[in-house]
Amino acid sequence: VLYLETEAFPEELVRAISQGKSDSFRKKLAAADVLLLDNFQVAEHKPATAEELLRAAEELIGAGKHVVIASDRDAEALSMPQRIKNRLAAGVGAAMYLPEKQGAFAVAQACAKRYAAELSEQELFAIAQGSATPWQIVGRIQYAVYQKEAQGEKARYR
Repeated sequence: VLYLETEAFPEELVRAISQGKSDSFRKKLAAADVLLLDNFQVAEHKPATAEELLRAAEELIGAGKHVVIASDRDAEALSMPQRIKNRLAAGVGAAMYLPEKQGAFAVAQACAKRYAAELSEQELFAIAQGSATPWQIVGRIQYAVYQKEAQGEKARYR
């Protein structure tokens, strides 16, 4: 599972290109079985970002993988060129609501268990409380594990 904030995507892509690592960036995307794109609405005034994200998503879908694109509103309500809205609307739309405290904590626990992330209940609770969507929980668990590993602490993410 690869979680990407839409706002961070162009920055990561530009950084990879400037460092001559665009192939490794594209491989990272292609290696994901599931790509979670959060806050797609931030690409409203960045059609090139939206196009690149959708191109990457279509490559994954073509390879039999899964893509979830989250936005604070449906495709038709976005201020984007119609061709982009049509591509978004071609998928399955579902309204998602913020989980309650216990539900968010259960999502965090399940995610940590699924990916063998060794995080304390306190850490999971903090992640759950600071997340607005289930996708943010996944991304924040990944980030917490990477931080622990960078500090040399025992934490895993597989």
